[in-house]
Amino acid sequence: DDRSGRVESGENLLVNGQQLYQFKRILLYAYIYQGLNRWSEMDGIVTISQKDKPDIVIRLDKPDARQRMCAIASIETDGSGQYKLTRLGEYFNSHEDMSQAYQWGFHWKQGNK
Repeated sequence: DDRSGRVESGENLLVNGQQLYQFKRILLYAYIYQGLNRWSEMDGIVTISQKDKPDIVIRLDKPDARQRMCAIASIETDGSGQYKLTRLGEYFNSHEDMSQAYQWGFHWKQGNK
C-alpha cells in the first residue's frame, strides 16, 4: 500500500490462477482515500499480466474528482479453472455504490484503516 506515490516499481497484486476455481468472481479496484484528489493527477496505470496472453493495460485517468473508486477489471470463473477477464474502467463514489452496481450484496458501514 504505497500512500506516497514514490515507489517506482508501483504496487503489485498476485492472483494465483491455479486457485481460481475456488472463486466465482473477483473484482480488481482502486480507491483514492487520501493524498491526490483526482484520478487525472495520479497518472495511474494498471497492467494485468496473464500467462500465454497479452498484457491488458488500463489507464486510471478519469478527471471527475467526485468519484474516488475505480472498478478496474473483473475475473469470472465457471468452477473448472477457466476464467474470463473483463476490462471495466468504471468509476464510483463509494464502496457501496460499486457493490450495488456489481450486485455483490454487501452491507457497508464506516471504518478506518
